[in-house]
Amino acid sequence: MAGMIASLLEHGRFDAFQHSHGKGKGMGMGYPQSYISHKGGSETVIHPPLKFVVVYSGFKAMQECYQAFYEPKIKTPVMHFLGRVDSVVEENRSLALVDACEVEQVVYHPGGHFVPSQRVYLERVVEFVRSCLEKE
Repeated sequence: MAGMIASLLEHGRFDAFQHSHGKGKGMGMGYPQSYISHKGGSETVIHPPLKFVVVYSGFKAMQECYQAFYEPKIKTPVMHFLGRVDSVVEENRSLALVDACEVEQVVYHPGGHFVPSQRVYLERVVEFVRSCLEKE
C-alpha cells in the first residue's frame, strides 16, 4: 500500500491498475472500494474512482483488517483472470473476490498461476478496456 501511495503522490491520477500474481500482499490494494484512501502521518491521499481493473490470479484477503476494502461491493469494473490449474490460489478465494465486485467479468485460462499471453486472452483485455472507456 505504501508503494501505491508514493506512486500516486509522485505521478497523480491513475485510470486503472493491472494486478498480477507477482504483487504478493498487494492483491487487494489495486481496487479497494474503487478508490484509494490513506490516512497516516501528515498525508492524506484520496484518489478518484478507477475506470477499470484487470486482475490475474487475484483473491480476496480474508483477514478482518481488509474487509472494509470489499464492503460495500467494489464499483469499479473488474476483469478477473483465473487459471484452471492454479495451485497457488484456491478457486474459492478468487471467487470470493469476484463476489465482492458489482461489475465483473471472469475469464478462465487452461494454465496455472500466471498471466496468460495467448492472443485470445489479450483480445479479451482489449475488449474490456475499450468497453470501460466508452462508458465515459
